[in-house]
Amino acid sequence: MKIQIKRYMPGVLLCAALAVGSSLIIHAIATPEAGANRVDSAVQASGQNSAPPSFTFAPMLKQARKSVVNVLVEKVDRVPTRSMERFPFPFFDPFGQGEGRQQDPNDDGTRRSRGAGSGVVVSADGYILTNNHVVEDSDEVTVTFSNGRTEKAKVVGTDPPTDLAVLKVEPKGLDLEPIQFANSDSVEVGDLAFAIGNPLGIGQTVTMGIVSATGRTMGIIRTGENSGTPQAGYEDFIQTDAAINRGNSGGALITVDGRLMGINSAIISQSGGNEGIGFAIPMNIARFVMDQLISNGKVQRAMIGALLTEVDSTMAKALGMDRPYGAMVNEVVQGKPAAAAGMKAGDVITKINGTEMRDSMQTRNMISMMKPGTKVDITVNRNGKAVTLPVTLTGLDQQFSSESVESSSQSGLDGVSVSEIPEDMRSQLRLDADVKGVVVTRVSPSSKAAAGGIRPRDVIVAIDRQPVTSVGDFERLMKGAQKDAIFVQVKRYVQGRGWSNFFFGVER
Repeated sequence: MKIQIKRYMPGVLLCAALAVGSSLIIHAIATPEAGANRVDSAVQASGQNSAPPSFTFAPMLKQARKSVVNVLVEKVDRVPTRSMERFPFPFFDPFGQGEGRQQDPNDDGTRRSRGAGSGVVVSADGYILTNNHVVEDSDEVTVTFSNGRTEKAKVVGTDPPTDLAVLKVEPKGLDLEPIQFANSDSVEVGDLAFAIGNPLGIGQTVTMGIVSATGRTMGIIRTGENSGTPQAGYEDFIQTDAAINRGNSGGALITVDGRLMGINSAIISQSGGNEGIGFAIPMNIARFVMDQLISNGKVQRAMIGALLTEVDSTMAKALGMDRPYGAMVNEVVQGKPAAAAGMKAGDVITKINGTEMRDSMQTRNMISMMKPGTKVDITVNRNGKAVTLPVTLTGLDQQFSSESVESSSQSGLDGVSVSEIPEDMRSQLRLDADVKGVVVTRVSPSSKAAAGGIRPRDVIVAIDRQPVTSVGDFERLMKGAQKDAIFVQVKRYVQGRGWSNFFFGVER
């Protein structure tokens, strides 16, 4: 059965529940507030005829719900003219015009579509936080408050790499009640969590669960898909089993004391509806983005100028690490801060300012949320030794908008044939003459190497950090490797970026 990853704003752009006219079409942690404990008023001082105590989160939720709004978006789409389309079955006609219906002379070739999501009031002067995918490409945005009042909103700014957006309404006469923020870095698995939003467009709804996981990176957020050069977004999701459905996008995930821990953004589902696996953008990331969108209308991030990837268990073993953690430096961009500080391809970033890095996404997120010009101490594992490099961050360039690259899973080199690098390959793919190594000419489809991601035309340049300059070097180093896993460096041609470093930890 195919598992689908859904963003759950109902709307034609996101294949969800669609509010059109008046019909609903479904397509495809602290202690609770004082007063949360209520004892029946019939309890007598003598203790006789007493009712059992009841427990409620109603006082906390009554306050928090005032800060959550429904978001309705409208978009004008251009569609092909009716005279150019024929629908063999009228009930499949998305415009209800039936087969052979002539074009209305007043038809301007546009259709207005609607979608619904949620948002959270974050300031008394009218700013509202929501998801980018809720308001993306919208022509008109309307918000409805918990008291039923409806207001037009304008989009202040969007940040597709985090799937966040900020709206603004005129606060006059609204008596807005902004939500209080939690420190999302303090959220732990097992904390109670409440999701507030507008599921399926039915109106404000509260559901309850726990924090199921933190630090989730799912590859859900990607930008630049239409440009041919997609980039990974910035993910560090809080996972929850609180019921979340289409329409909850942009709504609140709050703590047991009513503070905003995250902005609900996505679900994983086989059915398209809630299955207890929902994801929220942590408030600390959301606040960083929100503050910049409000102040500047855009988000400025920092970078070190290096391409990073994951360290898996095999690579960790090959490097002599006790466990997989940190971020492998695949490539250092010349003229950028990492190169200036002496960072090298093959280094593993293990700490930033003394904080241990869980993986490449945490590393990338931490750097991106700093200001350009910030000085940081980055500790790397280099040949088994810890080396600390002082790095001065610079602003993120569009050209290097993703400091992470997708890494292939690692495996052995059985089933791989290599040869010297042919000159025609150098000229065709502009491989520099000073790049030495052997080229992979064949990978058996059934081999571990194929399953792990080794590809024909990869150029193997080093094994266990020892340079490979010929087939003889390759065979000698492979035979001489004594460890349970070996560390292999290859050059791979990447469209739009040229030749880039990739690293593999290979089990013997």
